Amino acid sequence: MEYLSHLSQTAKRAMSSNFTERFKALTDELDRGWKVDLARRCGVSRPTVTHWRSGRTHSADPVQLFAIADYFGVNARWLATGEGPKWLEVADSTAEVSTGGPLATKGDTP
Repeated sequence: MEYLSHLSQTAKRAMSSNFTERFKALTDELDRGWKVDLARRCGVSRPTVTHWRSGRTHSADPVQLFAIADYFGVNARWLATGEGPKWLEVADSTAEVSTGGPLATKGDTP
């Protein structure tokens, strides 16, 4: 991995982590009830969300992946592959962006 020698240890770890690790990192500190809410938004059962978190299911299909990314306000590419910026960037600071997910700030929910 000499081509990665210029990257920091943190960057290398982020690139090598998988969907389950990234999903866990997003959900580690959430209050109860998020699994049911996310399952509804993704059109899956709550056990499916549990399987994503435990690693029993190693990824989500593209539609579910985008729903998860929208829910948490993260970049879908980062969630799927670990590449690119983690957080979505808002091009226009006056634009209203709201995922309504658990990481939304007060006043962001619809």
